[in-house]
Amino acid sequence: MAFPMTDADIIRMLLEYSDGIFPKICSKCGRRFGTFREYILNTKPIGSPTSYDAELLQFKPEDPIGSMAMANCTCGTTLAVSTQKMSLAQAHLFLEWIQSETRRRGINQRELLEHIRDEVHKRVLAEPELG
Repeated sequence: MAFPMTDADIIRMLLEYSDGIFPKICSKCGRRFGTFREYILNTKPIGSPTSYDAELLQFKPEDPIGSMAMANCTCGTTLAVSTQKMSLAQAHLFLEWIQSETRRRGINQRELLEHIRDEVHKRVLAEPELG
């Protein structure tokens, strides 16, 4: 049986979550990223996003480590966006989706998370800028 969450569901969940983790400030240059959109526009993704729980094959952990995506600020400092503050229910849904979709698609979790990161970025950048 296929896991019932779609890419669109996961993207929506991640976008809703990301609204609550901004603003962020670069520790080196002090640049303020007031929104996820500002962050995407002013950083460059580096490496692959990683789900540390999925790497440990922990898909229903009681205390999730979380997932992390890193990007460089224009000053060169590496910044991270993580799911560490995600609710336990959402973290479990995300991990179950990772487990299901990597099996279904025959890819590893980093490839899956790169795809989702790219789709999240496209979605954010396609939305009209507010203000």
